[in-house]
Amino acid sequence: MDKRRNIELSDRERQLIELAAQGHTDSSIAHVLGISEATVSTYWGRVRIKIGPYSRPELIATILHQQLDSIIEDLREQNRRLADKLQHVTGEQWGDPETNYHLKLVMEAPEAILIVRDNGEVEIANEEAARLFGYEREEIEGSPLINLIPERYRVVHARHREGYMKDPVKRKMAAHSASPGLRKSGEEFPIAASLAPVETAAGVRVMCIVRELDSAYTSSN
Repeated sequence: MDKRRNIELSDRERQLIELAAQGHTDSSIAHVLGISEATVSTYWGRVRIKIGPYSRPELIATILHQQLDSIIEDLREQNRRLADKLQHVTGEQWGDPETNYHLKLVMEAPEAILIVRDNGEVEIANEEAARLFGYEREEIEGSPLINLIPERYRVVHARHREGYMKDPVKRKMAAHSASPGLRKSGEEFPIAASLAPVETAAGVRVMCIVRELDSAYTSSN
């Protein structure tokens, strides 16, 4: 049985899963939702009918993985559309966001976006990326992307980046889920990210769209 097929849960069933993923007991869930423990048990029964006779952690993981897959697919599609619009733009052509349509697309996007050179240096960071990582834009731009990754992951990241950059245009759009980001404060937080190559007159750039995940995505793993 494929536990990661599309599973339709009611709003109340999703609340049950979300609260359980946060560590709530059935008694606590009943208190939060204002229902009886017997009703909570009934909802667990309905979830098992839809998913299968799995343990509570397996049920939680199945739903969270489905939600994460949806997030990743959404990021991929956003990245694909934006990358198509940014083809053949050189670094010198970014200019002022008030007069440059391409830069305006990046800067006003609701998602955190980083545009990275082939040497791993961040060329462009939008305001949402700066907010997400706790920096000013000027602090991120021109600095290595690995500054936004916990130190213990940097060697692996560098190896993956080198492999990706050998032929990024012919590779499928890459995605990472539940990978940690690193804020300026030193706080680590789970992220989902989608990568897409942008072939410009100045060389290939990699556009990275980043979204912060709820801690439930990692606590269930």
